[in-house]
Amino acid sequence: MEEILRRIREDYEKEIENIIKSAKEEAKNIEENAKRKAEEIRKRILDEAKREAEKEREKILSLSKLEARKLISSVKEEMINRVIKRATEELKRIDIDKYKQFLRKRIEEAIRLLNSDNLEIIVRESDMEYIREIVRNLNRNVKISKINTEISGGVIIRDLKTNIELNYTFEKILERKIDKIRTEVAKILFL
Repeated sequence: MEEILRRIREDYEKEIENIIKSAKEEAKNIEENAKRKAEEIRKRILDEAKREAEKEREKILSLSKLEARKLISSVKEEMINRVIKRATEELKRIDIDKYKQFLRKRIEEAIRLLNSDNLEIIVRESDMEYIREIVRNLNRNVKISKINTEISGGVIIRDLKTNIELNYTFEKILERKIDKIRTEVAKILFL
């Protein structure tokens, strides 16, 4: 009986040892798997955080570049506007002989283009005497009127029959050529 009990006890102890050994191995495997999974999760989280940080960095960099371009563009635009404004001011101080020649050429051009004997020349009051002189030299019967708005110089010539109008005021000439002028000024200033 003792022998049987001893064997049962030995078998029981061996069984317990095997169970403990198996449980330790199972615990070790679970721990290793948990560490490996934790490391994978950590790497994935770090990689995702790095990607997000890189996206955010690129976004901030892109926005900064855009703001810098806007600022540069704004400064360039301001410089171009200053140059155009100064050029416009210079037009007001044009040499009187050059100005008379400009007026004469515009009137001659309008007479040729409109091909009419029924013209009205609209001009600022300070230029009326120049216009009368030019018209006398052209031997044309033309109505001369004072312009109702403020202009820097130039003339408006209208065919009274067809009501076609050619506007040679400095403001309109500048308006028609502003894009080309802006491009040229930009080339000079920034290239």
